[in-house]
Amino acid sequence: MTNRAQSTDPTPVRRILVVDDMEANRAVLCRRLERYGYAVDSVDSGAAALACIAASLPDMVLLDYMMPQMNGIEVLQHLRNDVRTRDLPVIMVTARAESSATIEALGAGADDYVTKPIDFDVLRARIETHMDKRSSAEDLRRANATLDERVVLRSIALADLEQELAH
Repeated sequence: MTNRAQSTDPTPVRRILVVDDMEANRAVLCRRLERYGYAVDSVDSGAAALACIAASLPDMVLLDYMMPQMNGIEVLQHLRNDVRTRDLPVIMVTARAESSATIEALGAGADDYVTKPIDFDVLRARIETHMDKRSSAEDLRRANATLDERVVLRSIALADLEQELAH
C-alpha cells in the first residue's frame, strides 16, 4: 500500500474529519485512517465538528450517530443546509444497526452508513468511492464552467460579426 502522506505522488493527501464523543473510537479510527495515508482531524462533539469544518473544509466526515448535545443527524442537517458543505461526503458511523436508523441517516443526507464494529476494509472502500465521486463531480463542474465561458465568448464574437455584416 502506498502511503500518500509520505509518497512523492502529486496527489494531495485527502483530509478526513472524525467526529465521535468516545475517545477510544476516535483513536482507533484515526490510527487506521492515518495508516491508509489520510490526514485525519478529530473532534468530540457536533458543535466542535461544525466549528472545525467552518475553519477548514475536510474532504470527508466520518460522523458518529449518537452523541450528547448535538447528535449526528443534527450535525448532518446543518451541513446539508449550508451551501458550502451541502456536497461534503459524510459517512455515519454508529453502533445502531436497525434499519430505521439507517433510513433516518440517509434521509437526512448521509452519503453512507457504517456500523460498529467497523470492517475497516469496507470502510476504506466506501471512503474511496465517495471521495472519487466527489472528485469526479468537481471535475465535471469545472469542465462545465469552462464550456460556459467558451459559449459566452463565442456568442460575443458571433454578435460582433453579425453587427459588422449589418453595417
